[in-house]
Amino acid sequence: MKGQLFKKYRHFSFALVFLAIHLVFFWLELTVEAKYYMDRNIDTHIPFIKYFVVAYCFWHLYVFAVPIYFGLKSKRDFFELCSFMALGTAICMVIYFLFPNMWSA
Repeated sequence: MKGQLFKKYRHFSFALVFLAIHLVFFWLELTVEAKYYMDRNIDTHIPFIKYFVVAYCFWHLYVFAVPIYFGLKSKRDFFELCSFMALGTAICMVIYFLFPNMWSA
């Protein structure tokens, strides 16, 4: 039973790519020194609206839940979605490496 379940859902192991990408992100944060400041004057005029935190939390749930849904429903769609997400995240890592940035305090 356990072996059949693993065989049926082994495509979920593709998610380990995200672990590797996040390890690269943590390495970049520890080793690369920021050179560019990304804020502008207009940023200080944008109000903080506490209700938007709900949308922010749902976004994290969405990013976690949607690949699981597709992984259970369609292997092809799961691989397409995760490949797209992994490629986009990897491109971000390259940009972070080439243009290390931060917000000014």
